[in-house]
Amino acid sequence: NLTCIDYSLNSRKSKLLRLGDVSKRESLEEKGALFMTDALDMSKFEKPMMIRQMTTADIDAILEIQRLSFPGMEPWERAHLYSHLTIFPEGQIVAELDGLVIGSCSSLRINFDEYDDRHTWNDITDNGFITNHDPNGYNLYGIEVMVHPEYRRMKVGQRLYEARKDLA
Repeated sequence: NLTCIDYSLNSRKSKLLRLGDVSKRESLEEKGALFMTDALDMSKFEKPMMIRQMTTADIDAILEIQRLSFPGMEPWERAHLYSHLTIFPEGQIVAELDGLVIGSCSSLRINFDEYDDRHTWNDITDNGFITNHDPNGYNLYGIEVMVHPEYRRMKVGQRLYEARKDLA
């Protein structure tokens, strides 16, 4: 038995049919039926997501995403992001979809054994300015990852983490 979904012009509702006769399938194909055994071309629905290095042109979008993602937190200041881009530009990554920045992550390199077990985020990041970045550091430290709330559940964060792994 073949399974067929008939999207005929006469009906807006799809009908699931069980067919055992190939000639019936050919007849339905002529009428424009799609069969579950046929491969569907989904490419027209796909949108490419770009994972790239952050630029100064992205700062406004990143500040807005942070405001939306962490409503109870004090967001980055522009000076923080300019410092990140000046000190370790390759560690600052964004996800872009249809020309919009929809996520970002920030990192720096350090030697983790130089910090005690009770270190704070402010200790590791020099209060968010990453001036203690060590280009020869053994550890890539992730400062933050965020995704615009409207674009969550699209594996944006996973793609940002993968880019971070490539950097490490």
